[in-house]
Amino acid sequence: MPAVSTAARREWLSFFRQGGWMLLAGGLAGVCFSLTHTPASQMAVPSEYSVFTTLLDSLYLLMIPAGGLQAAFAQMAATALDEEARARVRSAAWRVLAVVTGLWLLVVLATWIYLPALMRTWQIRNPWALAWTLGIGLTGLWCPVFAGLLQGRQRFFWLGNAQVISGAGRLVAVTFAVVVLGGLAAGAMAGAFAGAMASVVLSAAASWRDWWGPRSAAVTWGWVKPCVALTLGLGVGSVMLSADTLFVQAVFSQLPEGSKETAYYMAGGRIGRGLVTLTAALALVLFPRVARSAATGEPTGALKLALGATLGTGLVVAVGCTVMPTLPLKLLYWQKPGFLAAAQLVPWFCWCMLPLTAANTLINNLLARGRFAVVPWLLLVAGGYAGTLWWLRDGFEQRPVFEGFRLVVMVLGGFSVLLLLVAVLFSVPLRGGGTVARRA
Repeated sequence: MPAVSTAARREWLSFFRQGGWMLLAGGLAGVCFSLTHTPASQMAVPSEYSVFTTLLDSLYLLMIPAGGLQAAFAQMAATALDEEARARVRSAAWRVLAVVTGLWLLVVLATWIYLPALMRTWQIRNPWALAWTLGIGLTGLWCPVFAGLLQGRQRFFWLGNAQVISGAGRLVAVTFAVVVLGGLAAGAMAGAFAGAMASVVLSAAASWRDWWGPRSAAVTWGWVKPCVALTLGLGVGSVMLSADTLFVQAVFSQLPEGSKETAYYMAGGRIGRGLVTLTAALALVLFPRVARSAATGEPTGALKLALGATLGTGLVVAVGCTVMPTLPLKLLYWQKPGFLAAAQLVPWFCWCMLPLTAANTLINNLLARGRFAVVPWLLLVAGGYAGTLWWLRDGFEQRPVFEGFRLVVMVLGGFSVLLLLVAVLFSVPLRGGGTVARRA
């Protein structure tokens, strides 16, 4: 019994040391990402700020494969217990880098074909804004391979530093592009690309031993199926985080009174999305521990630790933003007091996104254990969410703009709760042993 207690105590200390660092790194990166909107909101043309925010949030969709790729390589690296297995991981890394680059080129071609329609729908003036967005998308497809290797090996020091440099690089570059050079959405997206590229370089350098070296000639494509399942399962979170922004920019910017107010929705959404991003750091620590536990049969209490810390952190932020909703807006938009109009949306965003933080933690646990039976149900929730927004698109002309905004956030909150319920259902043990995921 003492040995078990000692092992449990050691796991607690290790988890909170790594989780604390990832929370700190994620918090610093999140602060930098959020502060990026301070100089960005000073663009000479106010509507360009809404374009910039929309393009940033479109990256959640463009990089849907990123979450699955990082999780897949984290799982492979965590369970590669001998040199032959590590050689197979290196081979898989090179193949995936080639495949995702090819897929990215197809996206570039599709964007070029539909460029006029995209620019008209999102009110984009300069096509270079889309070009830089695509560049960030490419870095977002490369970086998960290197970040997944770092995550699987539990090299969280470098993984956290890569996050920090991405946020700090974006902040510095966007500030220079907008404040110094007077750039608009295109210039700001160029700054965001610079920060993303810095993160890729650091991640690749820190993980070079895991992708550069002897490769297995007998490598198979057996990792493709779990990779697809991880991509689809974790991609649901990207849909939940981005669909509302794209919807609001496409629908409300066309309304006579909505073209200016969309910026307020984007500002309020920054706070809610920052909450999800902050707590996602704990899921990064959780995933490789659970994957290794599933491979070796060693027990782990990481899920309880991660879920408790996620809900605790989320509740503190949500309560704080309810009591002082203007505070985060004053910090982000201190030179633009008009953005305080978004304060009425901040509590809605925080409470509606809080269930999403817990759902993401449970989903990471299920997928790390290879319980992919949950994936179709997650996709059903995401599809229902997108379909509901599409169904509501024609009913906003008769509503006051902010009332329409609240309705969009309420739809997000309702489907976030539904996503959490699905994750809980597949996670709780059933009578007689096992879980819904295992029985499926």
